[in-house]
Amino acid sequence: MKNSNIYLFLLLLLIFIGFLYLNRVTPLTMDDFSYSFIFSGTQFSETERVETIYDVIVSQYNHYFHYNGRSIVHTFVQIFLGIFTDKIVIFDILNSIFFVLLVSLLSIWIIRKNRLLRKDNLLVFATSLIFCWFLIPSPSTTLMWKTAAVNYLWAIVMTLAFIILFEWVNKKKDNISIFRLIPLSIFSLICGWGHEGISVGVAGGIILYCIIKRRYITRTLLIISLSYCLGVLLVVVSPGIIGRASSEMMDTTLLISILKRIMSISLIFTTYKLYATIIFITIFIYLSFRKRLYVKEFIKNNLLLILIYFSIFVFQIAIGFKGQARGAIALEVLAILMLIQMIFDVKESVKQKNIYILISIAICCMLIEYVSVAISCKQNFDCVQKVISDYKVSKDGVVRSPFPEKFINARFIFWEYYFDSNQPQMRRFSQYYDNSKRLSILNRELYDKLYINDVFCIPENQIPNSEGFYTTEDISCIVYPLRDNLFAPHVKIKYEADIQYISELYPFNIILKRVGEYYTTDLRNGYILKTDHGNYMLIEKIDKTATFPIRLSTIEVL
Repeated sequence: MKNSNIYLFLLLLLIFIGFLYLNRVTPLTMDDFSYSFIFSGTQFSETERVETIYDVIVSQYNHYFHYNGRSIVHTFVQIFLGIFTDKIVIFDILNSIFFVLLVSLLSIWIIRKNRLLRKDNLLVFATSLIFCWFLIPSPSTTLMWKTAAVNYLWAIVMTLAFIILFEWVNKKKDNISIFRLIPLSIFSLICGWGHEGISVGVAGGIILYCIIKRRYITRTLLIISLSYCLGVLLVVVSPGIIGRASSEMMDTTLLISILKRIMSISLIFTTYKLYATIIFITIFIYLSFRKRLYVKEFIKNNLLLILIYFSIFVFQIAIGFKGQARGAIALEVLAILMLIQMIFDVKESVKQKNIYILISIAICCMLIEYVSVAISCKQNFDCVQKVISDYKVSKDGVVRSPFPEKFINARFIFWEYYFDSNQPQMRRFSQYYDNSKRLSILNRELYDKLYINDVFCIPENQIPNSEGFYTTEDISCIVYPLRDNLFAPHVKIKYEADIQYISELYPFNIILKRVGEYYTTDLRNGYILKTDHGNYMLIEKIDKTATFPIRLSTIEVL
């Protein structure tokens, strides 16, 4: 028994150390830069840094009324990225602890639910670790990117803690003293006041459960449930989030808006690849036909999880899976939890030896991938440090890209840098390090042949039937030399739908009929690149602002 506890402690310690290293080689990115500044008025300041708790309070007050209502998580974000920006190791340590907590809470649920013996603890924790490592969606943005980690990893850990609390109170079948109820209610409220993409669905599941089991709901259970729902309400009724939702949810006619949300189910299988959900739904449907008695028993024993999962699923469809794959972290974590439960439901019917063999193989695969992830994260970190050092000594913020064309394993890397200094990543980086110049990272070919030597605009690189425009397959933009070195002309750009991509994303004829001939014509200027030998206009080949992926088809100067 004592050896089992020692092994479990060593496992958790190894998880912490391994994850801490990944955190240490994860640089600041995207919103990390913004949240180090005070949110004043309706946007982040470009000059006023967060330096005190008072700055955080003022910033979050404005944030709540003009951006979104995730005050709890964003307070943590601004404390670490503002006040402790020079001691970011504190965040790295805490974030590593939260990943350990994620694994631990999943394991605690299984152990308590199945009343497992202590000798099984190591097996449960190892299984939870394996599932989290391989199935957590978009780990680069849910676990590593600092702002997003607090929004998703920390928020889901708080939610799991509340669900375990809910189940514990539910099993007690009696009320607890007011002195214990008050702190539990405050804790529940804080857990609900997290990320709406997580907490709204959980609240829906809790409400459904309380309605179905209304005869058995105690006063204590009702109070902590209402406290959690109050926290959720504080998020969703914030003026900032209401404003964002009204502008995003109905971006077209009601019919098309509804159609898009129905079709967004295909995102689970295509773009976002929510593997835990795919596996769980597949197994659940299979068992519904082959082992109906087991399915009924599973639903009965896991009614709370089923209702929460269903509510999260419905909510995600309603918002069209906004927030990309990371927005579905609650859906995936609940699927992971129920998959682990299924494994331990059949544990007794499988030879113990075979279980340990499978777990050992999975751990070996995880360790091999961890090495590739660690190497790539360190390589990315070094590249970012190179960008920072080159940027600081550059005269105009233009630097040569040090990033490789492809990392060994980029699953834990959030990498999004552009040549256009007006892109959010570029602009926020510039505000954080030096407001006097905008960061612009050029592809190596553009930097060497265009920015330095002026040998890019040659006949071989000219676009057919588009005089004056140049490009190659290796760069993401089109180059137009500015003859007078002063003004960029208006250009007529025609984008056409990327039908192949759309057919993979929305494999339904009704969508393709509406989108197949889609194109946009626009008048716009590109990004102006100034060099010692002349100026150039750089134009994106892909329009990132379009509802559907569309690529540049033709271009001409007006």
